Amino acid sequence: MRTGPFPGRPTVVVIPGGPGLGTATLYGGLRSWARRNSIDLLMIEHRGVGLSRRDATGADLTADDMRLGLVVEDIASVLDAENIQSAAVYGSSYGTYLAQAFAVEHPDRVACLLLDSAMLTAQDHLDVRAASRDRLLHGSGQDTARAAGKLRALVADGTVQRSEADVVARIVYEYCGPVVLECLLDQVRRGTGGFAWKSIAALEPMDTGERRPFRMEFDLVGVIAFRELNYAPEPDGLPFDPGASFADLAQRFPPFEGEPYDLPSTIRGFTMPVILLSGERDLRTPRSVAERITELAPHSHLVPLRGAGHSLLDSHPAAARRVLTLVSTEGPQAVMAAAEELEALIDRSRALNPATLVRSLMRLSPLVPRRRSHER
Repeated sequence: MRTGPFPGRPTVVVIPGGPGLGTATLYGGLRSWARRNSIDLLMIEHRGVGLSRRDATGADLTADDMRLGLVVEDIASVLDAENIQSAAVYGSSYGTYLAQAFAVEHPDRVACLLLDSAMLTAQDHLDVRAASRDRLLHGSGQDTARAAGKLRALVADGTVQRSEADVVARIVYEYCGPVVLECLLDQVRRGTGGFAWKSIAALEPMDTGERRPFRMEFDLVGVIAFRELNYAPEPDGLPFDPGASFADLAQRFPPFEGEPYDLPSTIRGFTMPVILLSGERDLRTPRSVAERITELAPHSHLVPLRGAGHSLLDSHPAAARRVLTLVSTEGPQAVMAAAEELEALIDRSRALNPATLVRSLMRLSPLVPRRRSHER
């Protein structure tokens, strides 16, 4: 799916995250915007998802077809078909792993890399654990100290379950910040936040649960997530453990075999500019991962973003569009200098996103009649 070409404008390949997010339907608005603004945007439906789910005979792809190396070559094949020798490559979340792998295999075809909420290795879960526990369990730092204390108290006295506490706290903190999280915890303590709490907890399985055609199809690409990216590491028995979150789902997929790429070693040889966009509240791809890439890749630059969580592309589309405009019209150097401008767009964002949903649920929750204890 391509919006260009446009004379004098570079091609920008945008690789969404997931794995499993549909590209054809979910990003139609982004492509319409790019077309109106003469931005040559190229997007590829992920292998195993939506329009790329089936082979030429109409049969679903198999587990053997789900390999990172094949996904990377899909990108190269599309560039070949469009007669594009080189492009700027923008990856989000899982898409950042693909973007880096593509740059490893085809460095001459990457003019610059833009990594929005970056992944690096199959051991990133160690950073996820550390960041989540630091902020939401221990409350290190002034911004989450009070919220973490209230969360611990609600778990300790049995008001909320530990497993739900981990899910809800992460979602609310990432999308809305520590102040809103503290307000929700106060609601729960008063007995008026139960509806919001349960509704937010139910959001977690939406990423990887039942297949939603052309929107989220994890059932095939989940093979990549577990077999090559270690989405279900051995749980360590402590709170905020991504290994525990995926343990049940992992039973449906092959076990972890190993990564096909050694990105920490290979990105040391990158010669293209690498720009890392990292939200301060991102707990799924924490800042520490972006900082490590910045240390390893020679021509890299970290753009820290106050007030942002995970994935500008999906959570703060106005900021993502500004990044795409800058790289298309002025080049990667302009993105490196745009932190304040992007933060302003994040602050003013009124897009329909999970933050909007969380706040709406919190406003509605006190109005929902409480269930008697025997009905819970």
